[in-house]
Formats: sequence, C-alpha cells, structure tokens
Amino acid sequence: MPDEAHPRRLDDEQLFRSLLERFQAGDRSAGDELWTRYDEQILRSVRSRMRHPELRRIADSLDICHSVARRLCERMEDYKFQTFADFRRLVAAIVQNRIHELGRRAARQREVALKGSERIENIAADNDARSPSEQRSASEIWAKARELMSNEEWRLF
Repeated sequence: MPDEAHPRRLDDEQLFRSLLERFQAGDRSAGDELWTRYDEQILRSVRSRMRHPELRRIADSLDICHSVARRLCERMEDYKFQTFADFRRLVAAIVQNRIHELGRRAARQREVALKGSERIENIAADNDARSPSEQRSASEIWAKARELMSNEEWRLF
C-alpha cells in the first residue's frame, strides 16, 4: 500500500528526516528528540534478542540500548538514510552486533571460571601430597589472597 494511504507513516517519515537532518547538522536538541521518540523501539529490539539468562546476568538491556545510541551518535555523519526503514535496519544490525559481543564476553567468562576451578582442583590435589605444615601455609596464603580480592577478581581467578 502506498504511503499516501497511511498519512501517519508519511508524517513519521518526514519528522524522522527533519530530526535526522538537524541532528547531523549539530542540533543536540534534535538528537535528544530522536532518542526520546525511538528509545523504546531500540530497547524492545535489545530485549527481544537478550533471551538467554546468561546474557541478562552480564549486562542490562538498558546499558546495551545506551551503547547502541552512543554508537549511532558517534557515527551519525557516516550513515546515509533514505528512509526510516533504513534507520531501523541499521539499529537492528548494531543491536545484533552488541548482543554477539555480549555472547562472546559470556563465553570468555565461562572459560575463565572453568580454568579457575581446574586450578583450585589442582591445588587441592597438590595439597594432598604436601606435609601438614605446608598445607596449612598454603591455606593461610589462599585465605589472605581471598581477603585482598574483590568478588569480581576472585571470580576471574
């Protein structure tokens, strides 16, 4: 159906183009209005792709949404949109890239956690071969190290 049959769609397209042109010309208020008008759509796009609980544990959907908006703002002059649909496709691609980055980060964290648990198991096996005084010293060192580390550092270790 042509756009003339949908005056609202035509108005949205014209408003988007106007805001985009103003923003690309350096009008920050146009950028604020773009964000206000379209942040919910970006957020929905992010949330629809963050289905895995592990991704939601690593990052908040609003943080990803802000990351996408920051990327758009930083590189807005590089993008040439003919239509609002072009803008939506670009946003979807940026969102998808951010979610993939998040998935890679989750995989790295899992890998580090597994390596850390293997190290602890190896240390426990080594402890069995040590004398009682060596085992006590090792335990005291581990306890002191744990005291000095934040929870995040401990998880990485």
